[in-house]
Amino acid sequence: MIFDRFAGYVEHNIPEMIDHAHEIRLFEFPYRAHEVLGRDTFTAEDLEDFILPFPAVAIEDGATCTILLDTQDKQTGLKDSPRLFFDIMPLASENKDQFAHPSTAVIPEDIKRQIRQEGIMQMVFGEIYTMFLQPSQGEQGQQNYQASARVKRLVLFDKHNKIRVDLTESELDKIADTEVQQSRKGAILNVVTAIEELMLTQKDKRLFVLEKQPTKPRKPKKGRVLRSHDRPRYVLLEPGAIRKIMGIKQPVIPEQGGAKRAPHERRRHWRTLRSEKFTHKRGERILIDAHWVGPSEAVVGKTRYRVRLDI
Repeated sequence: MIFDRFAGYVEHNIPEMIDHAHEIRLFEFPYRAHEVLGRDTFTAEDLEDFILPFPAVAIEDGATCTILLDTQDKQTGLKDSPRLFFDIMPLASENKDQFAHPSTAVIPEDIKRQIRQEGIMQMVFGEIYTMFLQPSQGEQGQQNYQASARVKRLVLFDKHNKIRVDLTESELDKIADTEVQQSRKGAILNVVTAIEELMLTQKDKRLFVLEKQPTKPRKPKKGRVLRSHDRPRYVLLEPGAIRKIMGIKQPVIPEQGGAKRAPHERRRHWRTLRSEKFTHKRGERILIDAHWVGPSEAVVGKTRYRVRLDI
């Protein structure tokens, strides 16, 4: 996974970050973002209510791994308060179909071959301050956002974690090269997409968070960051897909006349009271508890699965 490349980079180049890297929770996003996140998926209220499921979260989809870090305790919303980000991706990605706005740059095949052989990765570090919905819609049915962010560093490193290129914010400002500036802008777009992917954990009540981790996780050695296969990972799935992975039968509820139906399950979510019948509580947000039927934990082989009803 791309996250594991980031872990290796931290070990070799930012040893003071190793302890913090242990706290990062890894979310896997198994969908093409631009196919799942369509028009009107989110509202301005969703951005105001946005929280990270954990203070430090990595979101890995088929093309990038974006790490978001809270800078305040119980940080809420996407207005003014910055969050730190790292965006890591292969320099010559083979998964162009994962991007809503793929780069138009044409890299010669011999250069792409060399980049792949050397395992060159691009990592962009910065801060995102605000994110607003624009009135008009974006291309390809995507929602259009205005984001305020800054890129503080752009690094290229190889499979041996050797830094090949290291550009600071002031150095980036002086470079007129179109591809460099496109990388800068593309990283911010990746961060926006990662935030959208995480917002599904609050918005889509059909999807539950499945946690998976080894039954006997290894403890990290001194100076090492746990790799993806040794740490808890999280994925958003519908109940049927979760039960299939856990080897649990789909529960049914008997009705009168002998008929049976699947249970109505829902994620924990916030609801804003809007009806006029709420004289004194209209506009108040209340937390609706999750509802899951049957076992929510299972061990399959060497992996422990748990439906996280608290996320």
